[in-house]
Amino acid sequence: MLPASCEIEVDLRLPVGVDRGDVRRAIERIVARYPEVSWEEGTSQHVNATWSDPEHPMVGHIQDTVQALLGFRPPAIISLGGTDCRFWRAAGTPAYVYGCSPAGMGAPNESVALDEFLHVVRTHTLAAYDYLGSGLEIRHSERPATGPPR
Repeated sequence: MLPASCEIEVDLRLPVGVDRGDVRRAIERIVARYPEVSWEEGTSQHVNATWSDPEHPMVGHIQDTVQALLGFRPPAIISLGGTDCRFWRAAGTPAYVYGCSPAGMGAPNESVALDEFLHVVRTHTLAAYDYLGSGLEIRHSERPATGPPR
């Protein structure tokens, strides 16, 4: 049997440095050879891949915090996937991901271990505190009697 029609859906994630306009033009050249074929671009694919400088100080704060909490230093890598980092980057703010293992994600009964979730919350809180406090000169007399420096 020959079907009357065929529909294919492709989720194409472009790596950093590949321009979506170039890919779009290449697809249009291919599709133009087949008049019976049409295509449309999905709404989530109207932007190029984004990245933040892996040498940014925030990366070191995240790595240092994980080292202190768990005894290992996570590598700074580019991840393929869908995060909201692109929105922060579009606004001019560097954005990084450090999160739970994806082992229980994207499946029925999606879940993460509570201790792992709390570790990620601690990591982000402490790394942000370190980052926001870095470069600030705090004299001993300005510190509160108890608790961390402000």
